[in-house]
Amino acid sequence: MTAGLHTLVGAFALDALDLEERHEFEAHLDTCDGCSQEAAELSATAARLGSVAELQPSPAMRARVLDAVSRTPQHRPTVVSLQAHRSARRTPALLLAAAAVAAVLGIGVGVQQYQENQDLESAQIAAAREDAMIAEVLAAEDKVVRDARTDSGLQLTVVTTPQSDNAVVSMGRLPQLPEGRTYQVWRITGDKPDSAAVMATDDLSKPGVTMLIDAGDADAVAVTEEPAGGSERPTTDALVAVKLA
Repeated sequence: MTAGLHTLVGAFALDALDLEERHEFEAHLDTCDGCSQEAAELSATAARLGSVAELQPSPAMRARVLDAVSRTPQHRPTVVSLQAHRSARRTPALLLAAAAVAAVLGIGVGVQQYQENQDLESAQIAAAREDAMIAEVLAAEDKVVRDARTDSGLQLTVVTTPQSDNAVVSMGRLPQLPEGRTYQVWRITGDKPDSAAVMATDDLSKPGVTMLIDAGDADAVAVTEEPAGGSERPTTDALVAVKLA
């Protein structure tokens, strides 16, 4: 088992090896439980990239809001004769007020639902767009795959292509962090670090994560542990880093 084969785990999971390298690495997996487990974890993370589908926004949400309002029960004001008791004259006004309140509440519910649906659709479209850009980088014939691995097993794979500033970053064997901490990805240009991504809370429980970053003209990509929400500048030493130049 060679150190070179160790570093191919991320590239294997992203299907970024040529045929000869893939055959050699598959043979290696039969004799290395550590790499086999790590490859399975990273492959599961990257699996969603193979099912990228074009998403279209749903029909106009305004129609949904108007439909919700139209189905909200409205009380008609009661008509009384001029000979009715004076106190009864308050009834139409009260019913009108109640109807107005019901209408406002109905519109409020509709608007809230509209906003929630809008947020969900925006998130779905953004995710689909990112998946498509990730797939484009991985499919590029001139892509370059770089790996780094720490003694603790933390794996960082960065895939770039000369055609784009986009880079696919895959991290595996991520240690669980205490509450209030997260992982942050940095692009390093010279000696200047700039935040490229902060890992979402939902991703912290996953054994591996794949994301898209703007690598620009960075010389390296690094990962640090930071307070939840990320930092403007790294507050800890890099856990793992990959040189791009």
